[in-house]
Amino acid sequence: MQRLISGKILDDAIRLYDNGNGPSIRELARKFRVSYTTMHTALTEANVTMRPAGSQRKSAS
Repeated sequence: MQRLISGKILDDAIRLYDNGNGPSIRELARKFRVSYTTMHTALTEANVTMRPAGSQRKSAS
């Protein structure tokens, strides 16, 4: 099966996502101009540990 995102783009996305400390999958998808589904699938296939949904929501101050 051919990877949907490969090479440097995938490496950069994994590094940025940083298993919980970086931008969201949606933000990465926008940055690399791919769909959310494509980015999520690529990270999942690369065995990246996903954050729980909504884990980066900001609380009202």
